[in-house]
Amino acid sequence: MTRDEVKRLLSMIKVVYPAHSKGLTDEEYTATINAWHFVLEEYDGAYIGAGLKKLFKSTVFPPTPADVIRAADECGKYGDALFLRAVRETNALPALVDAELKVI
Repeated sequence: MTRDEVKRLLSMIKVVYPAHSKGLTDEEYTATINAWHFVLEEYDGAYIGAGLKKLFKSTVFPPTPADVIRAADECGKYGDALFLRAVRETNALPALVDAELKVI
């Protein structure tokens, strides 16, 4: 994952679990981004995004990077059709369309 993808991932977590990053200073939030990026940089953004979506549907607590990886691996391991479709479709998006989606 790129650093920008990690930022978007953490932004989604912040929206779904608003108390998760409440009161973080800018330095602490930057450290959070750095730590998550360090762990997730070798993964595909769509793969991790699908794992995060699964967690949003199943847990009331904010996830750790390990939780997100485990959820993504479980989706892939069991051949979750929607998961595999989401990864394929996300990876197939042209760069121009992807750039537009980042603005939204």
